[in-house]
Amino acid sequence: MKKIIIIILLLILPGSLAIPSLYTQKTKQKTNVYVKNIKFTCEVASSRKEWELGLMFRKTIKTNEGMLFIFPEEQYLSFWMKNTYLPLAIIFIDSNKKVIDVFYPEPLSTKQVTSSKPSKYVLEILSNVSSEINIKPGDEILF
Repeated sequence: MKKIIIIILLLILPGSLAIPSLYTQKTKQKTNVYVKNIKFTCEVASSRKEWELGLMFRKTIKTNEGMLFIFPEEQYLSFWMKNTYLPLAIIFIDSNKKVIDVFYPEPLSTKQVTSSKPSKYVLEILSNVSSEINIKPGDEILF
């Protein structure tokens, strides 16, 4: 009986360890995003799969890194921090590349934050960096 359990564990365990690595793969496309003349190198999330994954399961990113979500049209958008360990600022941006809202949700929270107006883009960067440079509604984002 012990041998059967050990064999089952040996078959299941490697696969379950690989699952998080599937989720932490970085997107291939990157772009430079400028906020208040500060350059961020951002991964681009432009597909449903990339939108759903976002920065989930990541343990670290550099202070000048982030993710830019690009949607096909302006719409009310909701984000959450499920499986997201990093303290992030979620910055909703309209089609004119002006900041609409900035939220600082708790890591791992399943509480949604929703844009107050239709948004076409969302920028996620580390929350302490966003606070330091004082990103606020009306600020222009260049990319």
